[in-house]
Amino acid sequence: MADYTEQNESSEFMKDHVRTWHGFLKLIKWLVIGSIILLIVLLIWRTHNG
Repeated sequence: MADYTEQNESSEFMKDHVRTWHGFLKLIKWLVIGSIILLIVLLIWRTHNG
């Protein structure tokens, strides 16, 4: 059975892993939103540019 320090280190590792994963998902979300905005702007510019 693992002692207290191994359990604590494992718990801290999982907290760091989950925090990193949430940061990655936030980055992907904003990249998708930015890409959609860019595509809409380019679509409007293309259809209204003579």
